[in-house]
Amino acid sequence: MNYIKKSFRSVSFDSDTFTILDGTTGSYNLCDIDKVWILNEKASKRGKQEPFLAVVPNGPLPAGIFSEPYLFVGLKIIMKDGTICAIYVSKEKTQVGTDQYKEDRKEAEAIRICLSN
Repeated sequence: MNYIKKSFRSVSFDSDTFTILDGTTGSYNLCDIDKVWILNEKASKRGKQEPFLAVVPNGPLPAGIFSEPYLFVGLKIIMKDGTICAIYVSKEKTQVGTDQYKEDRKEAEAIRICLSN
């Protein structure tokens, strides 16, 4: 596989590996990836449990239920051996629909594309 060296705030790509800088830090082989999802994690749960167990929908919620929860945008990666990795794109907690949220989702999609190639 031929990959162009590319970097984002929370992950960098080089040849056939990616290095997570914010999340489950370390270097991993791209060919070992099984599945990738862009998810929103409840801000209050980040770092307190396995990544992306407490997810928040990326659309509007029914009135009165978590009306506007704070969250972190990121990617949940399942490796072929079952290992779960996380990349946090959001540097600050955000809310669905804000400009920061839209930018974080856009960057997460660009990262997902790099991980899927």
